[in-house]
Amino acid sequence: MKKLLLLLVLPIFLAGCINQQGAVPASDEPVDDVFDIEVDLPEGDIDFPEKMTEDDFKDTLDAYSELFEEPEGVMSVSGSCNSIAAHSVCIDYMGSYWKNEEFKKLNCSGPDTVYSENSCPYSEIGGCQNGEGTMVETVIWMYQHGGDPITDEVLPHAIGACNAVYGSQWVLPEF
Repeated sequence: MKKLLLLLVLPIFLAGCINQQGAVPASDEPVDDVFDIEVDLPEGDIDFPEKMTEDDFKDTLDAYSELFEEPEGVMSVSGSCNSIAAHSVCIDYMGSYWKNEEFKKLNCSGPDTVYSENSCPYSEIGGCQNGEGTMVETVIWMYQHGGDPITDEVLPHAIGACNAVYGSQWVLPEF
């Protein structure tokens, strides 16, 4: 359930962290596309997961997790949100959710942020990868320079905080 919640809440959380102005709809036109997704749920009441057996709960998580999985292969960066000057972080957008330009720009529309079609600059200390292999995958790179540098004293806490979140892991840059 934690993984499902993380995957559902992550884009909203990221938008809320960076976009302090609130979300503004891209247009006033109604959305015509309706997604008809069938999920074969096991026994139990999804509205009351505490009443489900552990096996039913795991089966439910697996059923929903399949909706968020990306096809096998190498993920590529489809844009980034650079806030190094103010906050010493930069977000790489990697999952297919982020192929939509409006989603990326909305997520990166706060003060002191710069949207780019390129990936974030190289980080020597690494970053927090969220939702690996899912449609909402991101990597939040951290830097020892900029507006709020990650110091040697803070780095172990940043790594620990990242690794404590289900579906997240600290990664180092690839060469």
